[in-house]
Amino acid sequence: GIEYLIQAGKLIAQQFPEVYITIAGEGDFDKYKELVERDSHFTICNRFIPDNEAATLFQRASIVVLPYTDGSQSGIISIAGSFKKPVVATDVGNFAEMVEDGTTGFLVPPKDAHALAEAIIELLNNGKLRQEMGENAYRVLSDKFSWDNIAQKTLQVYQEAIKTRKC
Repeated sequence: GIEYLIQAGKLIAQQFPEVYITIAGEGDFDKYKELVERDSHFTICNRFIPDNEAATLFQRASIVVLPYTDGSQSGIISIAGSFKKPVVATDVGNFAEMVEDGTTGFLVPPKDAHALAEAIIELLNNGKLRQEMGENAYRVLSDKFSWDNIAQKTLQVYQEAIKTRKC
């Protein structure tokens, strides 16, 4: 979905000329180069990002965007929450389980650059909302997806399986 992020970025830059969009991670970026050439709003880090550099990128980010067109899951949502960053993600895979729309971020339809831009613009326009969503994301991550909570749920599943087991 990088092409939709690039299209959204151009729409966002019309309202926020100072916006900087970083696209980070290793992958085939050749087909997108022409879309961002000579556009100072984009920084491309098309390579493996080590943990210490990833931490710096998350710290500097105002919003984390996942413009996937399909997929099942992404650890990026959890990492964003641990850095208290709201997420704008497309509604694919299990993203709706991880992003509470309107609470920890926004979910938008896949392949919709306008919806992606609108959600990002709303967060850029409202620093208080951006901060609240980041705090909510951190709290949800700490509660719902903590190792203690996961262990408890796993234990419950095993206990239920033992109860219903027929000898």
